[in-house]
Amino acid sequence: MAQWQTLYSCVRHLELMRTMPELAKTLSFDNLVIASRSAEQIQQHCSQGERDSVKNHIKMVKRQLPVARKAFDQHKAEQNMKRAKENERQKDV
Repeated sequence: MAQWQTLYSCVRHLELMRTMPELAKTLSFDNLVIASRSAEQIQQHCSQGERDSVKNHIKMVKRQLPVARKAFDQHKAEQNMKRAKENERQKDV
C-alpha cells in the first residue's frame, strides 16, 4: 500500500509540474507556492528519470516565485494604503 501511495504522489506532482510551461507566468503567488511544494515532493518521491523529465519546469517555478512574491507584496501594500486612506476619510466624517 505504501508503494502505491508513493507512486500516486509522484504522478500527481509530476502532472502538476508538467503544466508549468503554460501556467507559471499567470499563476498567483499562492499557487506558485503550491507548485514549489510539488517540486519538493518530486525531489523526494520520484525516480531520477522522472525528476530529470521536469527539472526545467522546476527551475521555471523557482525563477517565477520571487517575481510573483514581489507582485503579491506590492498588491498588499496598495491595499493597505487604500484601507489607511479610507480609515482617515471615515475619521474626518
